[in-house]
Amino acid sequence: MTLAELNQILALTEYPVAYSHWISTDKVKVPDPPYILFYVEGSDNFFADNLAYVKGSSITVELYTSIKDLAAEEKLEELLDEHSISYESVESWIDSEKLFLKSYEMGLI
Repeated sequence: MTLAELNQILALTEYPVAYSHWISTDKVKVPDPPYILFYVEGSDNFFADNLAYVKGSSITVELYTSIKDLAAEEKLEELLDEHSISYESVESWIDSEKLFLKSYEMGLI
């Protein structure tokens, strides 16, 4: 799966989606939550004979909400499940932003 394909899947949530971060300008503002950011955390390659035999990426998908939003989490998790994307998740509170963050870590090949 490519990043473009993952972006299309995440867009099915109907939440705003961006790669890495929002670039705020006079014309574009950071959307109100819930919204999704995703980015490549690093490589996750399988090596054989001193070569990257299968190249993969470690991806992080972040769901930001202003409240603990179980419906938003369920919507995103159902989409990931429907597209056979395995993930691990962690949750945190960002006090400076007053936002909940649910991070989903996954590998893409």
